[in-house]
Amino acid sequence: MIVDGISELEAELDERSGVTAMAMRAGYKTLRKVRPNMIESNLDRLLPMWAPVLDPHVEAGRAGGGVSAHFQANASEIAEGLLGATDRRAAEANNQLAVKAYNKLRPKAKDQVVAGMPRLARLVDKHV
Repeated sequence: MIVDGISELEAELDERSGVTAMAMRAGYKTLRKVRPNMIESNLDRLLPMWAPVLDPHVEAGRAGGGVSAHFQANASEIAEGLLGATDRRAAEANNQLAVKAYNKLRPKAKDQVVAGMPRLARLVDKHV
């Protein structure tokens, strides 16, 4: 799931446009240069934190006829839950460069997560 998650993240970043997308791509590239495996490592740490947020939505989506439709209908709630877990992870992080980049992007994060919900739903539906 980590490898697919990285591929989806990179595809999502490539498809975005605007100033926020440019900042996100720059932050991503910087993190990849400073610590090449940092994204994978953090995804590995975050997945158990995200699972309690995602699992009920996956179950509800499957029971209701589709994970993608359910994720879209509940995108705001799902994004808030995921970001809450990510905020907790950032608060525990030792890498100040990563924390600084995260904090810089965090004010617009919910909109970005909501925009990526279709891709997230497909990824989660494939692997859960």
